[in-house]
Amino acid sequence: MFLSQIKLLGNAMAREERQKLAVNGCYASHQLLWKLFAGEQKRGFLYCTVNDALDQFMVLSAQEPKNYNEIFAIQTKRFNPVLYQGQKLGYQITLNPTVCKNNRRHDVVMNTQQSLLLSELTKLGVDPQVSKKSRLKSQLLDFADDGVVANWKAELQLSEQIARSDLLEMWLRFKTDLVLRQWWSERLLSLSARAELADCDIFAYQQHQVAKGKNQIRFSTVDIVGQLEVTDPEKFTEALFNGIGRSKAFGCGLMLIKPL
Repeated sequence: MFLSQIKLLGNAMAREERQKLAVNGCYASHQLLWKLFAGEQKRGFLYCTVNDALDQFMVLSAQEPKNYNEIFAIQTKRFNPVLYQGQKLGYQITLNPTVCKNNRRHDVVMNTQQSLLLSELTKLGVDPQVSKKSRLKSQLLDFADDGVVANWKAELQLSEQIARSDLLEMWLRFKTDLVLRQWWSERLLSLSARAELADCDIFAYQQHQVAKGKNQIRFSTVDIVGQLEVTDPEKFTEALFNGIGRSKAFGCGLMLIKPL
C-alpha cells in the first residue's frame, strides 16, 4: 500500500481544479484524485482532506499515484504497518456516523437528537404531532417546566443561569456526544480494536449535500481523534486498508495512525 500527501499547485490548470472543488467539494475531490490512478475501473483508494483545506489530501492506495499534468505536489511512501496485539495507537479519522433503523440508514446525530426530543415531550404528556427537529425543540421549550430544566442542568453539572434555548442545545450536544462515543466504541470492537469511551474527542459535525448528476446526496460527518488498543492485528490492518464505515467516496473512512 502507498500513503501519499497530495496538494494542488498554483499553476493555471491547478487553479481550474481548485475552482471545481470550491463548487462541489468532496465529490469533485473524489473525481480529481481518481485521475491519479489511471486504468482503475473501480475506486481503489481512500482519502481525507488535511486541516479542512479543500486542496490538500492524504490518500491511501494500492497503486502508486501518478502526477498527471503536473498540477499536484505529491509525497508518497509505502505503508505496510506491522502491528501487534495490545499495541497502543493514536489515530484520527473522518466518519459518516449512521445507524440502521427499520431497514434504513439514519444519521446517528439527527436520530439521537430527535429521539431525545420525542422522549422528553412524551414524559411531559405532550403528543408532538410533528417530526421536524426545529418544531420539536420549540414544543419542548414551550412545555418544559422547572423540573425538566433542573434535570438538564444537573446532567450538565451547571449551576449558573442560562437561557432555556441555550441550555437545551448544550444538553442535546452532551447527550449526543455520549451516544456517538458508545457507537464508535462498539464500531472499534468490530474492527478488532478497543478504547475507553473517554479516549477520544469527537467534533466538527457537518451535514453535506453533494450533486451527483441529477441526484442530490446528503450525508453527515464527524472528526474523531483518540487512542486505541489493537486486539487482532491482521483484522485491524485489513480494516485500515479497506476503510471504515460509509461514504468513502466523499472523504470518509481513512484512519491515520501513529504508534504511542
